[in-house]
Amino acid sequence: MTPKKNYPKLISTKWKELPPSIDAAIRMQNPTADQDGKIFFFKGSNYWKYENDQMEPGYPKLIKDGFPGVPNNLDAAFTQPAIVVKGGKVIREERLFFIKGKKFFLYDPVTGNSSSPQSLQENWVGIKLPITAALSLKNEMFLIGKKTFQKILLLTYTQDRVFGNIHQQKKIDQLLACESTKA
Repeated sequence: MTPKKNYPKLISTKWKELPPSIDAAIRMQNPTADQDGKIFFFKGSNYWKYENDQMEPGYPKLIKDGFPGVPNNLDAAFTQPAIVVKGGKVIREERLFFIKGKKFFLYDPVTGNSSSPQSLQENWVGIKLPITAALSLKNEMFLIGKKTFQKILLLTYTQDRVFGNIHQQKKIDQLLACESTKA
């Protein structure tokens, strides 16, 4: 598969208020919460909040004010979606993970509390560092390095720590399922 025509695009093409580069971004994935589908972008000490490609009023804001305990200058961020069973009962609320260096911070959007920094390598056996980006899709997570990525299958119960199966690192083009566009 090749990339869509006119892609990749600059971030500023779609979200004009953002700086030219960002540190991390997350899309909330909790169908029972008012934040579902909202996108947060992080750069330095600031964050921006978007809904339907429109920046919400009053942004940017300081990370320390909106996400207490989460550090500035993030390397990556991802969400672990809420688990909602038939009938709409939530068994586990959505969780946000912020990565900086060799540590991660777990943030609970319901309580607004953040965990103390925790070691990536002690909690996720086999993780290869450094991590420069992350992507979550349902209960799959991809940790992305400069040229490779690692796929992690997250457990679907309510653990305080995340455990997963670390797969062999693969070339970034395999994650994106596209042909290399090298000249």
